[in-house]
Amino acid sequence: MHIINQLNNIFDQYHVEENRLTNSFLQTLAQNGYLLKTFLRYFDIPVKQNSKITISCQKKPFSTGDKIGNKEIESIPDDWLIIDENTAIVFETKILKNTVRPEQIKSHIRRIRYYENKFLCLITPDTQSPIKETINNTTVKWFSWRQIYELVAQFTSTANGVGSFLINELKEFLLMKDDLVGFQGINFAGDQYNTDEAKTILKNLINEIKPDVLKKYPSLTGGRKALGEDVHAHTVYHRSMWSCLGVEGNFKRDIHITL
Repeated sequence: MHIINQLNNIFDQYHVEENRLTNSFLQTLAQNGYLLKTFLRYFDIPVKQNSKITISCQKKPFSTGDKIGNKEIESIPDDWLIIDENTAIVFETKILKNTVRPEQIKSHIRRIRYYENKFLCLITPDTQSPIKETINNTTVKWFSWRQIYELVAQFTSTANGVGSFLINELKEFLLMKDDLVGFQGINFAGDQYNTDEAKTILKNLINEIKPDVLKKYPSLTGGRKALGEDVHAHTVYHRSMWSCLGVEGNFKRDIHITL
């Protein structure tokens, strides 16, 4: 298997967060053949030992397809993956739930209509696929970002070199995005407390347990409004993160759960 990386320079970052995230995932795939092969199995695409796989992007940072200010210039696929010149996968990613636009998906599919095998890879934070599995004779494969995180996490201990570095960086990048992959536990490997990381972990933990808590205690809908406040100036404690599930207004008036 021969991987041809035609992505933009890894240090040339996009203005749009969705594009940055997609580029991070594709850069990681391009540097790890085993991860790429595993990912392609979800599409039932046979990859031979002499297969040529080209990974390319259609958008350049701060140009057509990326946003300038608040306006998107043109809707084009985030990335392409071409296998042996007869199979094409176009990528569309979202970082917010319920934001997939069917007309945008159909526009992407038209661009690969002449390939023998056609796929659209859709990655979103939704809990189920927001679109049907076949459109205009093109197979749509949907993944949640949580599934992508779990896929990448399988290779943490087996990758080495640049591939290992990118996998670990991608995992951290995904975890730090609010409401993208959910609560994935707490990593105690680091030797230094990180307030931004703690804030994200706490938010994800609350989102994970809140539905179950509300089933038993429906009144515990309130919580601490801000998770980034400094502790009192006269204390000796370092800045810390905490929140709670309690009654609206003043959580201390009734039963509450503090985390």
